[in-house]
Amino acid sequence: MPNKTFVFTGSVPPGAEDIPGIWQNKSGRGFRVPLNAHSVIGWGSPVAGVCGDGTIAAALSGELLRGDLRGFAKDHQKRLLRKALAVPGGHVWAPPGAGKTLVGLVYACAVAGTGPKLIVTKAAARGTWAEQCERYTTLKPKLLLGQTPPRGGIELREDTLYITAWETIKYWREALVAFRPEVIVWDEIHWLRRPKHTKATVLEDGSIRYEGLGNSLDSARQIAEVAARKLGLTATPIPGRVRDLWTQLDLVEPWQWGSFFQFGMRYCLEPKAPVLMADGTYRAIADIQVGDEVMGWGRDHGKKNRAVHPTKVLETFRVEGPRVRVHLESGKTVVCSPDHQWWVNYHPHSKRPYMPLFTEMHRQKWRRPIKHIIPLGYDAARLPEPEEGEQYMRGYLRGLVDGDGHVRASESSRGLRRSVTAHAKELPHLERAHGYAQALSWAPRPIVQQKDGIYRLGFYTKAAYEDIVLPRESEKEFCRGWLAGIYDAEGSQNVIAQHRRVNPKIWQFIQTALEVWGFTYTASEKAIYIRGGTWERLRFFGTVRPALIRKIDSSPRRAHIGAPGYDKIVRIEPMGPGELACIKTETGNFITDGLGSHNCAGQHNGYGYEYNGLSNAHELRDRLGFVKCRVKREEVNKHLPKKRREVVRLSLAEQNKPSAMKRDLARAAKAASGGDESARESYFETLLMEAASRKHKYVEDRVITALKSGQKVVVFTGRRIDCERLAARLNKAVTASAIDAEMWWAHGGTDPSDRDTIRNEYMAREGAALLVGTGDAWGESVDLQDTDLALISMLPWTPDKVIQWEGRFSRLGQKRPVLVSYVIARQTADEHVADLLLDKLPHVGEIAEDAAANEIEGALGGVDESEGASLRLLERIAQISLPGNG
Repeated sequence: MPNKTFVFTGSVPPGAEDIPGIWQNKSGRGFRVPLNAHSVIGWGSPVAGVCGDGTIAAALSGELLRGDLRGFAKDHQKRLLRKALAVPGGHVWAPPGAGKTLVGLVYACAVAGTGPKLIVTKAAARGTWAEQCERYTTLKPKLLLGQTPPRGGIELREDTLYITAWETIKYWREALVAFRPEVIVWDEIHWLRRPKHTKATVLEDGSIRYEGLGNSLDSARQIAEVAARKLGLTATPIPGRVRDLWTQLDLVEPWQWGSFFQFGMRYCLEPKAPVLMADGTYRAIADIQVGDEVMGWGRDHGKKNRAVHPTKVLETFRVEGPRVRVHLESGKTVVCSPDHQWWVNYHPHSKRPYMPLFTEMHRQKWRRPIKHIIPLGYDAARLPEPEEGEQYMRGYLRGLVDGDGHVRASESSRGLRRSVTAHAKELPHLERAHGYAQALSWAPRPIVQQKDGIYRLGFYTKAAYEDIVLPRESEKEFCRGWLAGIYDAEGSQNVIAQHRRVNPKIWQFIQTALEVWGFTYTASEKAIYIRGGTWERLRFFGTVRPALIRKIDSSPRRAHIGAPGYDKIVRIEPMGPGELACIKTETGNFITDGLGSHNCAGQHNGYGYEYNGLSNAHELRDRLGFVKCRVKREEVNKHLPKKRREVVRLSLAEQNKPSAMKRDLARAAKAASGGDESARESYFETLLMEAASRKHKYVEDRVITALKSGQKVVVFTGRRIDCERLAARLNKAVTASAIDAEMWWAHGGTDPSDRDTIRNEYMAREGAALLVGTGDAWGESVDLQDTDLALISMLPWTPDKVIQWEGRFSRLGQKRPVLVSYVIARQTADEHVADLLLDKLPHVGEIAEDAAANEIEGALGGVDESEGASLRLLERIAQISLPGNG
């Protein structure tokens, strides 16, 4: 049973230093490599993956256990122990009711011996752990209650199991650090999901000092660092996003998963992949620098359509990883990592606009392979080489003078005097012209600013004059340069201003030059217009390359993406490992070789980085495979009665009027209009309350019907006040119906010991019974498996709570088949919450491989699929979220 979580080495393979958790020593000599990363970089692990039969037998028949549990423990519990006992820090991922408590108790007794043994769990679950401790072990449970540890510290007793709560751990930090527990079992470890635990202070010498915040995570980390062995237990390792894993992983294996920022940022394209820049040109992704502007897309000032606009590059980095070559129906090929996410759904309100490829290296059972990628305009092959040769420079100078300059020739006492002059209000294009003139030996004079503020550039040589007065050519490079010059002088957005009657020859040659390069245009009496939409204009900018970026920038910002086609994936060819280059943009996306591409991982939202996506899943799964053991729902269900699930969507006619909520809604809406984020959150919570109050009549009818049939019923809601109102209504209805049933209610404001008493009384009841509570108070580590009907009246925000709430009823020891019923009020904030859950559940299924998540996704996915239903739903959500809009 090793305790060391890393090894020191003199060197690592190229690119391995970018893997989160691989740290270079401060002296610059060698690296510290976590054991969980050995397989990723091709090294063998010094630790066996699982324990043998002898170790498991010894653990299940230890002296601290009441009897021999080898015949009692289920096969999946033994499998969990095989992994947990084999690695320095382990994770048990098993659905609610799988027997994780017994696994945690056996683990603590096996690895700690006579050392201090600590359990950290939810406050509501302390009683459950104490009960299970007395049932399965000879240890005496000691609850560390309150916020004031004993003055002399915690008394160490070899026959005691110490149990504390996440809610109070920060008050016991110093006492537990001094106590130095030999083993810690972190129950419901996902409770700590926020990574913030330090603050940075800049010292006088410019250095930065990090100090702990003293919050729950900071306290847990300090305690974890003094413990020899640690085990994390959870049914929902990913509460809402894959990023939430970092806190749990870092708690069990401190410093072995890098920083939160490193964990959130991973993988992209091959270094030579062309990326569309803000000026319409393409540049290899490896050559892009932080601060460069590329083309991305997003909503145009809150409107429904997506608009193409420049976006700033926030970060660039490179990694080593597996690669695939994607062959498309258009003949285009692209090399990327198998996890790189592409834009595959055009619909502006799609829950999955981006998806990764599906290959043998990236197998996801819950999702079929993507079949196409959305092309965005032109690809790199349609642009000319970036070189600016002699013909391009001659054309540019000629176009600039034709647009805003003059040519003169006059006799003088010294002979023929020739002059060519260009004028402008801005410097960039005159500076470019000055450089071209020098390269062509035109001997330009210095640029001067006149009294009226106009800049002037003059050429007074015979070579300049003769070049300017020659007929304009139709050679491609000359036309390309000439269009750049005339656009810098006369262009704006997609218009080149030129009057047919004033300058008929120039007016005509603009059209000739556009035709040479195949641009679509229309001509009027006063101007030439470049047609073809966003992509044709961007191709024009990328082809001719004018100097005034300001003019280029003004057009795409207001250019909406039209309905594009789809480029079908013909074949995905696996390649060997190689170098991959990555960029992060403010919009979270960019365009590579005419294809819509996602950042893959972290993106900047204007205030800080967001890590809402999933990238490099194969590496993450590989590393997790070293430290965690997963039990699927199906393995537990073999030992349980049948569970059913339904989603009930109440129409307006089935809902009761929430007359009592009108004043609350009005006050919350007024506060939210022009208020801060907390005011908007309060308004939305009021909307959820309003939606829950609409279901009271339906819930009452369902409860009374079930109680009359002798069933045991649990009703979960989301807010305390709604729990109290619903409990009062149901109590009145039960009394009026004269049903022989008992009823209890409790929420987070109820003392945990009182909740334990209520749970025991509910579980002991054989006949009709009703328990009303909030999901946060009853939804984790609590046994309510003797239930016939579970009504979820107010949907939670995150999928982990959905899975946890269901786990209260479907668990080992269950005697009754249970029906879990989700009640959703149509045309209310309920549908918004259901939509958020559907957005988050796929990420849970992808890494955790949780069948329950997939089942819930399917059940909640039964939204109205009639034409335009999705658009109508999101329009309602927009109205809900912005009280000032209606």
